[in-house]
Amino acid sequence: MKYSDKEAMNEIMKRGKSVSIKRIKQTNMLLSAISCILFISLVTVIAFIPNGSSDVTYSNETVYGSFLIRPQTGAYVLVAVLAFLFGVVISILFNRTRKKIDQA
Repeated sequence: MKYSDKEAMNEIMKRGKSVSIKRIKQTNMLLSAISCILFISLVTVIAFIPNGSSDVTYSNETVYGSFLIRPQTGAYVLVAVLAFLFGVVISILFNRTRKKIDQA
């Protein structure tokens, strides 16, 4: 026998942990990519919405959003996007800190 029972169990636990870490990294990469895509699409939509100078009018039944109400509401959207990004950064920092504590 190549391994004793104890060594075999340690090897199984080690491989299980590495598979779990790999899965978590893949999930984090996927969520990061989705977050970036959503942010870019939000900025694109905000950039292409007319400021009221166009002939295009939007009714309340077809399009929703705080940036469509008045031209002055752009600051509210900017604050919301910045708050979202701040929340993402804080979440990442907490997760990294938790991982360092778990490893110690």
